[in-house]
This record gives sequence, C-alpha cells and structure tokens, in this order.
Amino acid sequence: MQKTVKKHLVYLLALSLIVLLITGLKIGCPILYVFKIPCPCCGITRALISFCKGDWNGYLHYHALALPLLGAIWMLLHKKLFNKQVLLSVFSFTVLLCNFLYYIYRLLQFLSR
Repeated sequence: MQKTVKKHLVYLLALSLIVLLITGLKIGCPILYVFKIPCPCCGITRALISFCKGDWNGYLHYHALALPLLGAIWMLLHKKLFNKQVLLSVFSFTVLLCNFLYYIYRLLQFLSR
C-alpha cells in the first residue's frame, strides 16, 4: 500500500512540475509551441474541464477521447487490480489506436486552415 501511495505522489509531483513549468513559461503545449502543430493530447485538459462543467459540446470540441484515454491510463497504472490482463491490453491498445486515428483527423483539419 505504501509503495502505491509513494508511486502516486511521484507521478503527481512530476505532473505538477511539468504544469508549473509550462504555465510559468506561458507556452501552453510544448509541441505546439516548438513545431506549430498540435500534439495528440492537445485539448484533453480543456475537454475534461468542460465535461466536469456539463458542457458536452465543449468536451467533444476540445478532445472527444479524453475520458477513454484517462481511463486507459488509470487502468495501466493499476494493472494489478485487474485479473484479465489480455482484456486490459486490448482495451488500452484500442483506445490508443482510436486516439491516433482521431489525431490524424484533427491534424488534417488543422493543416487545412
């Protein structure tokens, strides 16, 4: 139990440092800032905030796969809780593949502007 708590604290600390660095530098997404194209995860935070506010159109506009991605990441971080490792792998792979295809679609829309 203590290992799990320590692991979560390390993840939370690393994520907090990244967010502080990005917001402190006021660059937003580093990939968008450097390469001038959005990354596969651009819009996830705004989508989750919209979802929490009940703004379903905003959620779908910012990133329609934010919740499945969040679920897949949570499940991968907690593999030991699941008996069916094959199912977990299939679900995670499917979500990542869908996100990749969704990213290609969004990137083509971005580049056509």
